[in-house]
Amino acid sequence: MNRLHRIKGCLLGDALGAPVEFRKWNTIRAEFGPRGIVDFTTGYGISGAITDDTQMMLFTAEGLLRAYIRGSSRGMCHVSGVTRSYGYLSVVFFTDPMVFALALPALDRQNVALVAVAESKSFMSSQSLNSFTRCSLIVPETRVVAAMLLQGVSKQEWQRQIVELNVLQKRTAKTATTYASMARSRLETMDSELWELVRDGSLPVATQAVLAATVKFSPLFGDFLRTVVRDQFRRFSTHLEPRHWNAFLEDRLHTNLDAPTFSDSTRIKLRQNAMRMLAEAGFIDDTRSLRLRSQHIEPAVFHFLHQHNEQYVLDCLQVCP
Repeated sequence: MNRLHRIKGCLLGDALGAPVEFRKWNTIRAEFGPRGIVDFTTGYGISGAITDDTQMMLFTAEGLLRAYIRGSSRGMCHVSGVTRSYGYLSVVFFTDPMVFALALPALDRQNVALVAVAESKSFMSSQSLNSFTRCSLIVPETRVVAAMLLQGVSKQEWQRQIVELNVLQKRTAKTATTYASMARSRLETMDSELWELVRDGSLPVATQAVLAATVKFSPLFGDFLRTVVRDQFRRFSTHLEPRHWNAFLEDRLHTNLDAPTFSDSTRIKLRQNAMRMLAEAGFIDDTRSLRLRSQHIEPAVFHFLHQHNEQYVLDCLQVCP
């Protein structure tokens, strides 16, 4: 059962139970039989009526949508500050800004239902942050790892090639193991067709394919692309600035109650690797000037992401006008 099924279950359950809300079980059983109410019946003057429970769910969905749109269009969003005044009721929404429960209200007779829910994962997972702080896109190394994954090498052969043969050409076995593990974790978020693009594609294609896997594995970087970087292009800015990343990270930390505490050195490392990945992907000239450069998605990468319904990743890669 996915989240959409759970949401539909809540809505149907509310409509089914509305006529008997607040009634005791013995009175429900006396009227509807030993199984209780099992089909829609009239409540509040109509069949399939909803209660304030569904209304609150829809208020929350609208708050999430407003927060999401503000973050996408303006590059900033403090989700707990998004409010919605609806008649006599004012609601403040608290949620993880990177769990996109994007819901679309639709009118069905006199009932309102959620007809779309999209899921994502937390951008503050320890695994994705480790990937973020330990290395950048590492495209050459990822191409080697993609080839190994496509070959289906055994665990023993993996260890032999990474450590003994040093196929990644690193100075230490520890560094080689770390890079191989990070590249593999990123690639395994995608289908093997993307691995082929990484292994066999031109350098621009391979780089964007690696970027796509990195964005999916580390949504913190993806959200920086799709909000802040996109916003700077829309403003016709010529350069990024360190303060853009710093403000973005602070905003994310403030809106995520479960976010870890970062040391100053970790914050610097996150920013450095974010800028390095932007440079490797071609969105900035280099990590010193931070001069923005328009970068359009390669057709092969676009086709893969479109075919596999990777809409979030597509949104992250298509930030240039």
